Amino acid sequence: MEVRCRSHWPLLFLWAVVSAGCGGGLTLAEKTARDDPTILAVIHDQPFSTQDFERAYQRSYIDLDTAQTDSIEAYRDFLERYVNFRLKVLGAIDAGYAEDPELAKEVAGYRAALARPNLVNQEILLPLLTDYHTKMQEMVEASHLMIRIDENAAPDDTMRAYSRVASLRDTLMKGTNFGDLAYQQSQDPSARNPTMHQGYRGYLGFYGPGQMIKSFEDQAYKTPVGEVSPVFRTRYGFHLLYVHSRQPAIADIRVAHILVRPEGTTPEDSAAARAKIQGVKERLNTGTDFRILAREVSEDRNSGPSGGDLGRIRYGDMRVDPAIAEAAFALEDVGDISGIVQSSGGLHILMLVARDEIESFEKEYDSIERIVSRLPRMRDAEKRLAADARARFAT
Repeated sequence: MEVRCRSHWPLLFLWAVVSAGCGGGLTLAEKTARDDPTILAVIHDQPFSTQDFERAYQRSYIDLDTAQTDSIEAYRDFLERYVNFRLKVLGAIDAGYAEDPELAKEVAGYRAALARPNLVNQEILLPLLTDYHTKMQEMVEASHLMIRIDENAAPDDTMRAYSRVASLRDTLMKGTNFGDLAYQQSQDPSARNPTMHQGYRGYLGFYGPGQMIKSFEDQAYKTPVGEVSPVFRTRYGFHLLYVHSRQPAIADIRVAHILVRPEGTTPEDSAAARAKIQGVKERLNTGTDFRILAREVSEDRNSGPSGGDLGRIRYGDMRVDPAIAEAAFALEDVGDISGIVQSSGGLHILMLVARDEIESFEKEYDSIERIVSRLPRMRDAEKRLAADARARFAT
């Protein structure tokens, strides 16, 4: 086999002419290939183009960037091995092996094994990743109301639950406050529990992709601000959503803190704690390292030994004390230190450790894939694909 280099991929042009048993002259296809830089090889008078090469080469890689930056020697080696493979396949067909039922069964098994990952990637994973990244650009602030109904409930029970939610929607459309109605009617237990940070009176706060089940998330992202969603169903029951607002996404931050708690409930205890945290603040102002002070004086037993590190905080996460969240997201630059912040847990000083950035789809691909692969929506989509395939090919 003759191989000659013409350039470098993705503008790579390698040329090989392979014709088993051919004479000295060139066929028409071979002459065309010689003059056409997009034809890399002719195999049994069948042209093999640059597009064919790129598709075959990329299929052998998970990471497209790696494929595109390989050496010319790697491309040449792949082309030689690919052409040899094609020749062996053609030789096997000429020898009649394609008619052997046992070999045909084995080949079908290989094809199925190779096709499944590609099918999952193209039909399931890529659309989910694209959808997730698109939603990452925006946060939705919403409230919800739910009437429970089992997924396998009888049709009559299902219709009664649906009718009840539809009636509640009519009530909302006449001007009833959504929070009031959620408090009175929602079967989500958090709706009537004032101690719940998330869910009281139906209020969910801000959230982005991956925090809710996908059907719920989809409805929130497509309901206009200031409007009530149509009645929709999830595995938990029938729902209504009210979208309060939307805003561009704020990336997660990583924060450390120093915590001082009053020893008791008297004014003197509060004053002593205030004096202690003020002393810490003064030491920070004179240049003492935040992490050293956190290990020395913070009364948070979990984060103190690690320099006060609280990990990442997501904007709108209602599990985080509102006073801490407000002060943390007000910090602008890494290393900035807050004033004294009072929360339900005591007195804090915060430091911004890191601020994430929302990158392009290509740069976010790996991290999004790790997240989405663990979400129920991935398993649900695989089940749907399998069910569709069974229905399509059932005999």
